[in-house]
Amino acid sequence: MEEIDILCLQEPYTIGNKLAGLSKSLKNYTAGARRKWSAIVDNDKQIDTTKITQLSDEDMEVLETKFGNATLLIASMYFDINRTIDYDLQKMQAILMHANGLGIVFAVDSNARYTSLHDVLTNKRGKE
Repeated sequence: MEEIDILCLQEPYTIGNKLAGLSKSLKNYTAGARRKWSAIVDNDKQIDTTKITQLSDEDMEVLETKFGNATLLIASMYFDINRTIDYDLQKMQAILMHANGLGIVFAVDSNARYTSLHDVLTNKRGKE
């Protein structure tokens, strides 16, 4: 982790609804009381990070990051395959509105097997 500054996680390893398996020296960001499906880990003390609480939940973590003169939003998102993609696209739209011209990095586990994306096949992980 020495050369990684910001790490976006989807489906992170958790124990008791808390991130596990990471060094205690790392700043980690999660939201909500239920199982965490997304997280952001900060390994750089020179980057100023602020959690955007009103946009963050168990499926989406959003930070504002500042480094020197640069400011941008970072969003780690998990799209649950059991709900319609429109729900998650609305969350992305809320981030775009909040950004108000700032740069944005989206890191997304988008579960591309949505039926709304016209997927008609299943795999071994799919349900019969």
